Amino acid sequence: MRTLRHASGLLIAVCSLSVSLFGQGMEKYGGGARINLNEDKSHYIRFITWVQIWARYQQMNPASTVNANPTTTASDIGMRRGRFLAYGSFGKGSLFMFHIGINNQTFVGGGAPGEITGIGKKPQLFIHDMWYEQKIIDKALYLGFGLHYWWGISREANASTLNFLALDAPIYNWPLIEASDQFARQYGVYIKGQIFEGPFGLLDYRAHINKPFKPGVGTSLGGAQFDGTGAATPLTSVQANYNPFNNTFSYGAYLTWQFLDKEPDVLPFEVGTYVGTKRVFNLGFGFYYHPKGSATTTNASGTVRRDSIKTYDQLLLGFDAFLDLPFGEGDNKSALTVYSVLYKYDFGPNYIRNIAIMPTAAPNPRVPPAQHSLNGAGAAYPHLGTGIIFRTEAGYLLPKSWFNYGGRLQPFASINYLGFDRLADKGIVWELGANYFIEGHHAKYSAMWRQRPVYRGTDGAGNWKLDPDGGSKGELIFQAMVYF
Repeated sequence: MRTLRHASGLLIAVCSLSVSLFGQGMEKYGGGARINLNEDKSHYIRFITWVQIWARYQQMNPASTVNANPTTTASDIGMRRGRFLAYGSFGKGSLFMFHIGINNQTFVGGGAPGEITGIGKKPQLFIHDMWYEQKIIDKALYLGFGLHYWWGISREANASTLNFLALDAPIYNWPLIEASDQFARQYGVYIKGQIFEGPFGLLDYRAHINKPFKPGVGTSLGGAQFDGTGAATPLTSVQANYNPFNNTFSYGAYLTWQFLDKEPDVLPFEVGTYVGTKRVFNLGFGFYYHPKGSATTTNASGTVRRDSIKTYDQLLLGFDAFLDLPFGEGDNKSALTVYSVLYKYDFGPNYIRNIAIMPTAAPNPRVPPAQHSLNGAGAAYPHLGTGIIFRTEAGYLLPKSWFNYGGRLQPFASINYLGFDRLADKGIVWELGANYFIEGHHAKYSAMWRQRPVYRGTDGAGNWKLDPDGGSKGELIFQAMVYF
């Protein structure tokens, strides 16, 4: 009887996961592409694959080139993500995950290093997740280890890439991205579970001890800032960067109080919008702590040596709230989704980092450095730094009675405040767009306009100021997505 109860419970949990996490609004997909390995279905393996294609028009930062051609605007088509994921169990509370894929391939980048046909071609698959988990106490305690995605900081730090509300993640949610992690993953040990369930909700937790990746060698450090010519800047005496000699573990946790419907925690991926299929209201708090994770140098020449650095602990905090509420019935059914998060990041004094998603541009070496944007080339802008970030995004799923053309329409908007210490003029980023769901998140189109700040020149303290000739630029992104 114990075995039968265990198998039944596991099957219910997996079916709930499949409907709630991977098939929002499309229950007919059930468990998806799943192979049961025994009669009671406690031994199984499930496969998921997805692809996201982008077409873009971008207003470029000053002094940008594409394929060595100076330009103020550019357009392209590329692959944002192409992934394959497998997870399963051999019973007895076990769970394994294997997730591979490619990201950010454009016509000039994202390909295999050293490829004779060019760096834009033949991208190499790499491992995103590879971990094993074992149940210790039913519902309350699970222990896992490997290359994992069970993060602290925020809901967005654990975001699923299958079901964003906005067209994509803001990247602020992955503050270590490709610096001391591997595409938002680190090797480590984690625990997770759901406890204190009662009339006022449920407490969900996840916590980890990780070994961060080495950030870089020499003066070309992972997460490096860039000057106006696009060159990586080394450690300085006043501006921190990742500590290339660090050898400590990192620690993190994220706690969520769930007041309405219970969200599944079988996999780490958090849903961006349930498209009217769940009633969710959560409050969360998380942190990430990496002792001696950053450094400045005491060497006036800027040479990075172990005996000439001063170290700083990285402490990253997040406070957030998530609301997803359906309204009405039948063709009048709609849904409101709102997510707000406040990040307080400390990477050491004056740390700041520019990021461009799927970059295609390079700096123009013929333009004097003073005329370059401090953002760098293309559509880059300061995403991360010591200071605070506040982000709110909201979307409204229109009733079929308002919009009934074979799918569902969900307009959305976001506002982002970038309050980094190095910015004399604090940054505002806003986004406006819509999702068009053909088969829930299984097949959808999205379009979004983003307006970003552009910095050129500094004040007397060396802090960045908005470009006096044009303090913002925009980009239009169109996405086609499918998964099964």
